[in-house]
Amino acid sequence: MEKIKKSISKIFPYVKLYRDDIDELIEILEENKFKDIEIRTGNYKLNSSEIEKLKERKISNIQISAYDPFFISVELNSRYGSNGARVYTSEDSTIALGVIGKISQLFKKNRRFILTLTTTPWFALSVVMAGQILAILLKKFFDNTPLFITLLICSYAFFLFAFFLDSGYLFSKNLVILDYRIDRPNFWIRNKDKLLITLLTVILTALVTYYITIWTK
Repeated sequence: MEKIKKSISKIFPYVKLYRDDIDELIEILEENKFKDIEIRTGNYKLNSSEIEKLKERKISNIQISAYDPFFISVELNSRYGSNGARVYTSEDSTIALGVIGKISQLFKKNRRFILTLTTTPWFALSVVMAGQILAILLKKFFDNTPLFITLLICSYAFFLFAFFLDSGYLFSKNLVILDYRIDRPNFWIRNKDKLLITLLTVILTALVTYYITIWTK
């Protein structure tokens, strides 16, 4: 009597991976005796030592696969609806379950929690409903029409923002940075120009609003 082998497919929330994580994924496969590991991204097929040859350092689609002792594939792309990461194995053996468990831990610590939460339909709808309820209460008990209109606009604006986030039009939901974490500048250094412009815009808007309020008194 022989057990029938069944495939396993597990979907994960959005993740952001670095070269360290790609190396760890490959190490997990090698530790479990997988051979001929290959990486596919865009129009290229390569091995781990050839990653440095890729000119593009930020990608959203990558597949790491091996065929021996059985087929396994780790994929990050936008084909899986609201979730873009998947692990597939051609059998449900103990080895396969162990590998999936380790990859699950890796994805869990690198998940894009805020992006995943924001693009979850029930969360977006909850924010819209909460904004509408609060706006109605303010209008009823405090007769504050401007704030009522502002809350309605903000709630619908958030819903549209969440929709565009989920559609992938604004930026990639899954992200792979092909540099090591230690070699990447931190958030403040990478975005200092944008943050400075935003800060100056906020200060200027506040000053203009302040003086207009004084002049119209």
